[in-house]
Amino acid sequence: MTVTWARESRESVVITSTGAICALGNGVEEVMLAALEGSCGVRDCTSLLLTEGFGLAGVHRAALVDEPAALVPATQASRATRYALAAADEALRSADLVVETDDGGMALAGVDPDRVGVITGTAAPAADMYFTISERVLGGDHDAVSGRTAPNLSAHAPAAAVALQYRLRGPNFAVSAACATGALVVLAAADQIRAGRADVIVAIAAESAVSAVGLASFAKARALGTHCRPFDRDRNGLVFGEGAAAGIVESAAHAAARGAAPTATVRGGALTNDAFHMWKPEVGSWARTMQLALQDADTAPVDIDYVCAHAAGTQVGDACEVAALGKALGGRAEEVPVWSTKGMHGHVLGASGAIEIVIALNALRAGRVPQTVGLLEPAPDCDLDHVPDAGRPGRPGVVMKDSFGFGGTNCVLVLDVHAAGTASK
Repeated sequence: MTVTWARESRESVVITSTGAICALGNGVEEVMLAALEGSCGVRDCTSLLLTEGFGLAGVHRAALVDEPAALVPATQASRATRYALAAADEALRSADLVVETDDGGMALAGVDPDRVGVITGTAAPAADMYFTISERVLGGDHDAVSGRTAPNLSAHAPAAAVALQYRLRGPNFAVSAACATGALVVLAAADQIRAGRADVIVAIAAESAVSAVGLASFAKARALGTHCRPFDRDRNGLVFGEGAAAGIVESAAHAAARGAAPTATVRGGALTNDAFHMWKPEVGSWARTMQLALQDADTAPVDIDYVCAHAAGTQVGDACEVAALGKALGGRAEEVPVWSTKGMHGHVLGASGAIEIVIALNALRAGRVPQTVGLLEPAPDCDLDHVPDAGRPGRPGVVMKDSFGFGGTNCVLVLDVHAAGTASK
């Protein structure tokens, strides 16, 4: 028997600024310029794999990051931690939450550090460090390991690094839900705020999993392609990417008190598991997650204006998502734009959802609908409006964000995007 209940009134939670770094650029401005032009950041990654000491495993294309000036030495942290620091720094500065001190450091501005927390997420914690250090140690270089190695291999390392950098003493932890992690960090941040444990959460998802080991595994699973083509007739698999995205998530009351205009309201979301298969999707479960997210957000299908899809360019996954949208949204699924941006920045695994959220929010606020780069000819089983055209006008509205991961984990968010300069709804 299914039990339903009416949702009680709860505190409004908003996103007030964002930060990002991926193959499209360092910083939101660069990322958005490239995204709105329909650029593709996928390129040869031979040099990175050779630097790590691995063979190519027959596959050598990925959406790589041109790293920014490091906030921590490269020898002391994974690429994911450095990406997380870069994205968090941009989001905090954009939100006017930090200022530079006379000694060249950073300090919080006008907020209680005890009430500011950090939640980070990744699907493959410090994968680049694991593979590189293991190769060197197995080759006899035992000095490759230092006293800093173990803490920086931890899944919690990015959260700790951001807290240390800005002296944030609120809730601090890491989450992992495979490729659903990027959406989960936002949902987890909203939960912490609604529980009264923080006023502000820096929500970050970061990934640095490009390696011969990771590429070879996906290739042998026949899930890896050379060009990411979401929803396309000839789609043949995902393309790896790296990077991070951050969002400042805070209570609407706190944002209003400090004069911060929200970028979006987090209406609600859902987190489930298929309990079906380690990597095969299940249409009914995906549809159920979407329906639960709508229920939690107190939002009807007719209220959804856009769908920011997970679609990674795999034959089974893209078709499953389209079918699930039909079940969850009914006829509304045929009326709204349903796009995927992975053709531009690759599948950044645990960070994908967060990067996709940053692009969606900023594009709609700029009056544009993101396009599905790589989509040349829609597949018969992907028959919705997948935005193959560039330059389509858009407007702020209600976005459903889908994220699905190996192990059957699913996270769907409902976000209400605000027009620039508007107050919280």
